[in-house]
Amino acid sequence: MNLRTFLAVNVAVMATLAGARGETSDFLGSATASWKTYAGATAVPSLFTTAPGRIVDATSSGSSYGRLDTAFSIYPGSWQPGDKFTFRMDGVISNSTTFRAEFTDAAHAVALQLVMVNGAANNADIVQINALGGTSALLFQGNLGGVAGSPQRLLADLTLTIQPGGNTAMLSGSLTDSVGSLWGGTTPTINLGVAPAALYAGLNVNASGGVSGINLLNWTVALVPEPSTAALLTMAGLAAMAFGRRLGRNR
Repeated sequence: MNLRTFLAVNVAVMATLAGARGETSDFLGSATASWKTYAGATAVPSLFTTAPGRIVDATSSGSSYGRLDTAFSIYPGSWQPGDKFTFRMDGVISNSTTFRAEFTDAAHAVALQLVMVNGAANNADIVQINALGGTSALLFQGNLGGVAGSPQRLLADLTLTIQPGGNTAMLSGSLTDSVGSLWGGTTPTINLGVAPAALYAGLNVNASGGVSGINLLNWTVALVPEPSTAALLTMAGLAAMAFGRRLGRNR
């Protein structure tokens, strides 16, 4: 194998490895019995997980909080530069509702939280991304759908990419409602803090009100190959090249 062939093979292997290191935690299609209470909550939201899905607050005051009882299995326990965490949603937020969807890893390095508020008052609606224990990025504030006091459909496709050093994340993607685009592009980096120990690795939801007509709701993790894995592949390839050349000389 010559150097050019080795490099081409190595790139292909690395791309395959990177593509294989992805996992999605999905609200739709999950068994309702897999959702558990946590973080001091007394009840899991009322859940309907067959599309179109539904999440309804199960308490008379405050809000209900649930976690999907299936942790991400691939996350290595530390945040690597280049890792991507994507939140996708297509659903209707009821009036006077606050809805939060969260992700954290098993080691609680940081927690990522998307907050959507459809407030009752004029210009009381907000959408923002939080790094719990860190900073946040406000994506929208005003009236969803251009009017106050009514249910509104939101479509989100938002990706946080861990930056060099592993202490910050860059947000990119899009956010739209029934009228049009609310936010799109990229933001300055947000700082990543230490997650509360109560958070669970995977998809967590917090509802004070209702979310219905859910066509899409998930967190996806896409990891870059760990440096040690890349180095091991390169060393193995170089060793194979050297061994092949030695065999060629001995023939």
